[in-house]
Amino acid sequence: MLTKAAHIEWCKERARAHLSTGNVQAAVMGFLKDLQSHPEPASDDGLACCRIAWAIAPTGLTIAAMDNSEEARRFVEAQI
Repeated sequence: MLTKAAHIEWCKERARAHLSTGNVQAAVMGFLKDLQSHPEPASDDGLACCRIAWAIAPTGLTIAAMDNSEEARRFVEAQI
């Protein structure tokens, strides 16, 4: 099982791949979905990846609707 940090990096890499093809919606929505796929309930900081996804989902949905690749890239890279 990947650590939380490694899992988040994996999620970011997958989002970057979508962004490199200009698919903003797939990048953001996939990023949120991938975050939720981590099986670990919580890490030392007390945050499970699925709780992070729920917390940032409203912002992610807004960025996906804007279809702005630079905003999407900033959104993905800003996550812990």
